[in-house]
Amino acid sequence: MKTLKRNLRPFWYALYEGYEDMTDENGLFVGEQRLKYSKPEKIYGNIAEPDGNGSIERFGTVEAYERRILIEGTDTKIDVTSGLWIDNQDVENSPPDYLVVRVAKSLNHTVLTVKKVDLS
Repeated sequence: MKTLKRNLRPFWYALYEGYEDMTDENGLFVGEQRLKYSKPEKIYGNIAEPDGNGSIERFGTVEAYERRILIEGTDTKIDVTSGLWIDNQDVENSPPDYLVVRVAKSLNHTVLTVKKVDLS
């Protein structure tokens, strides 16, 4: 199955590298850690519309939905710990807005299942 060029959209991905200590403006450890990712790389894929639902809960709005991304080829480095910037393209100043929850490879393409998260 070939991916049509007109259906491809750009998005960014970064590979998980562990945790890093958070510091304040003076360089002092603040007692928290955050996820650390590699330098983001641009890639193209056929990104499906969100599937799922949103609801209003006691402590705010919950957006529990997933998306599927079709990437041509099976040589991608993206794995289940990778972070993606799909809706938010500001890769330098913001954390990923999606995390990969499943990678399925076939003979000719790779399908990613991604879940929206708020890591800020």
